[in-house]
Formats: sequence, C-alpha cells, structure tokens
Amino acid sequence: MNSVIGTAMATMQDATGDALRRAAVVAAARAASTYQPASTDEAVSVRNTVTNLLDSEIDIAGDQAEDGAFIALRAVRQAVVSDLNTRGAALPSMRSVSTGAPLPAPVLAQRLYRDGMRSDELVSEANPPHPAFMPTTFRALAS
Repeated sequence: MNSVIGTAMATMQDATGDALRRAAVVAAARAASTYQPASTDEAVSVRNTVTNLLDSEIDIAGDQAEDGAFIALRAVRQAVVSDLNTRGAALPSMRSVSTGAPLPAPVLAQRLYRDGMRSDELVSEANPPHPAFMPTTFRALAS
C-alpha cells in the first residue's frame, strides 16, 4: 500500500526528472544555434543529434499528454532544423582524399586548396600521428 507522502514524492521526482531532461535538451538546441559548423556534413550531424534528443523528449511529452511542452518542443525542433539547414547550405561539403603515400599536411593543403596555410584544417580532420605523415585516405573539406 502506497502512502500519500510516498505517492507525492514519486510524482515530484518524475516531474523534476522531466523538467531537468527538457532543460538539458533545450540547452543543447541553444548551443547548436551558436555552434559554427565547418562543413555541410557537420551541420547535418549536429542537426541530427539535436533533433534525435528533441524527438525523444517530444514523444515523452506527448505520451504524458503535456500539450504545452509538446508544442514548445516541436517549435524548438523546427527552429533547430531551419537554422542548421540554412547555415549548413552555405558551407562546403566533405570529400574523400586518397594519396599514394603519406605526405606532409602543408603539401596536401597546397595540392587540395592551393593554400599551404590550411594544413591545420587537414590535421584536425585526419588526426594523423604527426602532421608530416598524413594518412593516405581521409576526409577533408571540398573547398
């Protein structure tokens, strides 16, 4: 048999959990709005990650018949999708790069972009053991 206090405590714990989860999901959406992706692929990845979080919380709000939360979370989801689609459309996409042998990052940057100063971009994308020995296959910005 459940006591009145025990039932009230369980209700409060559930409500607190809902509020904290929703606050975290909305914070992720807010962070996505200030995040600057480097490529279309990255914008799509961030969009998908945040919308998956929102979709889960939207389902929970719908199952609990919390119409206000449901509508608000759907609006946040639409804003995230619109924002990242718009910003991502103006960014370069990623492409696969293959070389016959490991080359230094500045050499590859010069070959790919005609700008050896962009070697840091390649290093951050490929994560080689050393910038002088880039992997023979990796992904890099198309332009």
